[in-house]
Amino acid sequence: MIVCAGSKTCSFGVIENKSDAIEMAEFLSSEISLDNAMVRMNWSGCPKGCGVHGIADIGFESCKAKDAEGNIVDGVHIYVGGKITRLAKEARTLHKSLPITEAKYHVKYLLKNYANYKYKNESYEAFDDRYLSENYSFQALRFYTKVNYVLNEKLDLDIELVFDSEPTTFRKENLEIFHFGLKLFRLLTGENRYTGVEDFEPVLIRPRKLTKDEVSKLNPKVPYELSEAIYMMTHQDNKVRARVFSEILVKLESIITSPEL
Repeated sequence: MIVCAGSKTCSFGVIENKSDAIEMAEFLSSEISLDNAMVRMNWSGCPKGCGVHGIADIGFESCKAKDAEGNIVDGVHIYVGGKITRLAKEARTLHKSLPITEAKYHVKYLLKNYANYKYKNESYEAFDDRYLSENYSFQALRFYTKVNYVLNEKLDLDIELVFDSEPTTFRKENLEIFHFGLKLFRLLTGENRYTGVEDFEPVLIRPRKLTKDEVSKLNPKVPYELSEAIYMMTHQDNKVRARVFSEILVKLESIITSPEL
């Protein structure tokens, strides 16, 4: 781990940084067991980037963020996918302006996915090249950490959406959305959304007509916003179905910021 000085000793620092990095590392160590692994996590206390977060597997740029109550708190932008070994590549922004109290959970789900599917002694960078970036769109990764944060840390449902060991959605957002929606429907209701699915389209012998609050009716612990998101993801008409993750992420964000949840 590389961590710059932070606000205690640098006038440019936005947050303390060092103590935040140590606290997150301790949290992740307690939550995830990683054997024969290597993950580069770099922290920069401001946009100057002295912690070289832009070349990290998982990088952090300190910032201020708003929590669910609208308070200004210490936060980070999360970056993923920096490369330094074979072909240099700048990391991309996964999430912007997350409170640190939320950010640590997004990183937890990134590392859980790595732990699930990495090879022995495979670094995170090599894992990203072989599995993650090869099989899933960047937006799918953004959705994956966000929806799991909502399911577990916000709603306390103890249900996790996981990636597939052998993905078949070809990095296409519309296919990923439909596939994830079917999985979420099954996880949250214990029922199948459709009798059958062929080539990412439902078999409509006896189509099940759902309302936007169907998942909430079947599982009262599910808020309307999440039920509506799953409705949008799995609609039987692909012309009506959500085709980009940004449509669904708006719904998830409304759950995170809801004062009632």
